[in-house]
Amino acid sequence: MFCAKCGNQIEDGAAFCPKCGAKISGSDYANAASGQPWNQAQPAQPDFMDKIEKESAKQRNTIIGIGVVAVLAVIAVVFFFSVRKHTINLNKYVEITYSGYNTCGTASYTIDKDKFNKDFGSKIKFTKSGKKSLMKDLEGVLSDSELDQAKKYAGNLDKLLEQFGYTPAQMVSESLYGSVDNNRGLSNGDKVTFTWNISDSDKEQMEKYLNIKLKYSDIDGKVKGLEDATTFDPFEGITVSFTGIAPDGRAEYTLNSSGGEYSALSYNFDKRDGLSNGDEVTLSVSSSYGSDNMDYFVENYGKIPSPTEKTYTVEGLSSYITAMSELDQDTLAKMNAQAQDALKAYAAQSWNNEVVKLLSADYIGAYFLAEKPGTEMYDKNYVNLVYKVNASVSIPEEGYYNEISFYYFTRFKNVMKLDDGTLSFDLNNYDTPSDSFSFDTGINDGWWGTYSYSFRGYDNTDTMFNKLVTQYVENYSYESTVAE
Repeated sequence: MFCAKCGNQIEDGAAFCPKCGAKISGSDYANAASGQPWNQAQPAQPDFMDKIEKESAKQRNTIIGIGVVAVLAVIAVVFFFSVRKHTINLNKYVEITYSGYNTCGTASYTIDKDKFNKDFGSKIKFTKSGKKSLMKDLEGVLSDSELDQAKKYAGNLDKLLEQFGYTPAQMVSESLYGSVDNNRGLSNGDKVTFTWNISDSDKEQMEKYLNIKLKYSDIDGKVKGLEDATTFDPFEGITVSFTGIAPDGRAEYTLNSSGGEYSALSYNFDKRDGLSNGDEVTLSVSSSYGSDNMDYFVENYGKIPSPTEKTYTVEGLSSYITAMSELDQDTLAKMNAQAQDALKAYAAQSWNNEVVKLLSADYIGAYFLAEKPGTEMYDKNYVNLVYKVNASVSIPEEGYYNEISFYYFTRFKNVMKLDDGTLSFDLNNYDTPSDSFSFDTGINDGWWGTYSYSFRGYDNTDTMFNKLVTQYVENYSYESTVAE
C-alpha cells in the first residue's frame, strides 16, 4: 500500500509512514485491499530518459563553464606575459678583457649583444606610451606614403620594425655602452672598473616605452693573464744635471745614446724650474708614439722600458743666502773694508775738507733682507751695513767748532753660496745713501745767510730704517742687528 500523504510505499499493517511519519487510517487499508487507487493526487514519477537528459544537460553546462574559465585563464596568462615588465640584468652581458704585456697592458670590454637579442628578442615589446611616441617620431622622418604604410602596423609595431630588419631588443642593445677606467699601462693584479654610460633620461625612456626594467651597476675587474716582457733601463743612457742659482735652479737631461730603442722615447720632468738644493724632481719616460703605447717597443725591439720614472735630488746649485747667520766673518770683513773705503772716498770728494773732517765711522750692525717665497724680485737679498759717522765742523776765523753724528749705510746685494760653501758677491756693486740732511752752524756767512753743510745719510735711525727696511717688507723678510 501507499502513504496517503507522501505516496511512499509502506508495508501492510504499518501504523505510520516510515518516510513522512503520517498516521495510516483504516480507509487507507480498505483502499489498498480493494485494489482502488489512492484518492489523493500522487506525485508524478520522472521519466528515466528525462532524468538522463537533464543530467546530461547539467554536465554539459558544467563542462562549458569550466571551458570558458580555462580559455579566459589562458588569455589572461598570454596577456600577462606579453605586457609584463622584464627585469634585465645588463651586467650579465659584459666581459672585461685584458691584452698586451705586464706593466703595459690594456683593458677593454665587450657587450654580448647577440646573446642579449637572443634572450629578449621575442620578449621586449612597446608599451602604449612607446607606440604613441614611435608613431609621432615616424611622422617627422617618413614620407606620406611611407607613413600610411606604417599606420597599417600601428597596432603591431614589432611587425613595423621587422620591415626595417629591426626589433625592440636590438634598439636596446644598440644603446648599450660603457667605459673602463685606468685602462692602459696595466700590470697583473691592478684593479679596473667598468662603468655603464647610460644616462638617467635614457634609462627612464627605455623603461617607459618598453616593457623592461633595467638593472646594472659598476663592475670591478682585476688584471690577469698578461705575459711578462723583457725590459731595459731607459735611464742608463741619461745624464741629469742642475744649473742656475737656487731658488731658481733648472733641471736638464742629456741623452747619451740616440739610437735604437732610445730614439722612440720621450722624457719629461715633473718640475723643471724654480729649484733649490735638496728638492726632488721626477723624470718620466714614455713612448714617442703615445704616452701609454709601450707595445711599440715589444713589437719593434722585443722589450719595454722599465722603470718608467726615476727621482733625482737637486744638488750642486749655487744659492742666494736667506739668513744673516749665513754671512761668515770673512765676507763681513770684506764688505766692511769696502764700505769704509767708499765712505772715505765720499768724504774726500764731497766735503770741504778745510771745514768738515771725517773723524770716525763705526759699524753698528746690519739690516738683512731676503726675498719672500713666491715673489719674483730682481734682487734676491740685501746686506745693509750701517755706520754711525762722526764728523767735525770748524770755522777758525769765526772761532766755531762743533762735532756732529749721523747714520750712513753701504748695501751689497745678491749674495750667494757656492756649491763648496763659500760666499760669492760683486764687491764693487753696492749702493750708498742718496738722501741727505743739512747741518746749520748759525754763523753768518756775510751774504744774508749762515754757514750750512749737507751730508749724505740720516740724522736718525728711524728715518734710515724706513728707507732701508719698511718700504721693502711687502716682498722681503728682514733681520736687524743694528744696536741703535
